[in-house]
Amino acid sequence: MQYSIQQNNYIPIESYSSLTGLVMGYDWEFKSIDINNYNSNEQTEFVVNGILKWNLFGITVYNTSKTFNGKIN
Repeated sequence: MQYSIQQNNYIPIESYSSLTGLVMGYDWEFKSIDINNYNSNEQTEFVVNGILKWNLFGITVYNTSKTFNGKIN
């Protein structure tokens, strides 16, 4: 997440997501991210939506919508 600070308010301006670890044969297509209010001394909850694709020899065999959520400290 990248934020812009305006009058002591954090405003999200850019985001991205990626897969890490053993991801051979998988592809992640990022679609959107939703963030609940961000305050500098509180945790922020987020929800990331996208499409997870399973590939075999570079050809997409199966894909499904996927949602991940969590907290940013």
